[in-house]
Amino acid sequence: MPDTIDAEPLTGSSWVADEERLAVLQRAGLLDQPPDSEFDRLTGALALAASAPVAALLLIDADRIFVKSLCTADGPADEAFEIPLAEPLAEYLLNRAAVLVPAGVEPAHAQAQVLVDGQVLGLMEIVDEPHRMWSEDDLRALESAAAGASTEVMLRLANLEAARIRDLVASHNRLHELIARAAPLPDVLGELVAGIERYEPSVIPCVVLLDRETNTLHPGAGPSLPPHYLASIDGVVIGPNVGTCGSAAWSGDLTITEDIAEDPRWAPIRAFAVDAGLRHCWSTPIKAHDGEVLGTLALYGPRPRRPLPGHLSLMQDGARLAGIAIERQRTMEALVHDARHDGL
Repeated sequence: MPDTIDAEPLTGSSWVADEERLAVLQRAGLLDQPPDSEFDRLTGALALAASAPVAALLLIDADRIFVKSLCTADGPADEAFEIPLAEPLAEYLLNRAAVLVPAGVEPAHAQAQVLVDGQVLGLMEIVDEPHRMWSEDDLRALESAAAGASTEVMLRLANLEAARIRDLVASHNRLHELIARAAPLPDVLGELVAGIERYEPSVIPCVVLLDRETNTLHPGAGPSLPPHYLASIDGVVIGPNVGTCGSAAWSGDLTITEDIAEDPRWAPIRAFAVDAGLRHCWSTPIKAHDGEVLGTLALYGPRPRRPLPGHLSLMQDGARLAGIAIERQRTMEALVHDARHDGL
């Protein structure tokens, strides 16, 4: 059972969100979205069961509390809103219900965690005037509402994941069809990065191709990257300290930059990348069947971030398909060349 909280919750570095929690919230479409009737139903039922003037579902982001649902005596709020972590939360919520609390007096509040796969996504909270004592029935209602919110998020994630997988499989099928009918390489790589971006909208995929004669990189596909940024990396000579893709192409190994602003490998073009809105870059080499590096597949993003296991699997699978497409293109070019030139 949850207990009443004497100290103000949700303050301090312990609530700085990790990447897995943020990824769950983003996949479920819960952040920066309008109120939701299902969550309003849960907070409304909780407020009624606990006879509390305020019941709220709070989601935890890196430096804020996002109030997904707030129910008072006037009914559910007609908008979702955020509260900075430093704000006195219980007093703030009670004020939203037009209940004034004397200065320096702590409102009564209790909370229960909203959990999905061990990740704390947020809290279900009830608030009342000072000196309110929560009964066992109140706390059971609170815990039940938090469990209901957890279940609702898990159902949405399951449905979303099923749809994402179906789309990714369909994209892979289209890729194999394009490769089989010898479609132009830009079309194949375009479908590859589009499929990745639909599956994981929080990243910006890009394929760059390696010219082995000059050891330079050239854009293959990256429609969501700024065009001026793609132009800037066209012709970059690979090396152990040349950004993330240049390093991955040089070493033939997965290369991770969690923060472009801090990685010394990005020093020559750091300002240009950051100005383009890019803060992380994870790059894996695209290889031929004999191990030759053909290019790289990279996933960029707008904030410092480390890849999750799912990202690494997505990159590995994408690099494999890109390698098949590039090798097929090279084989076709060789056949055309041989057909047009006399062997003697």
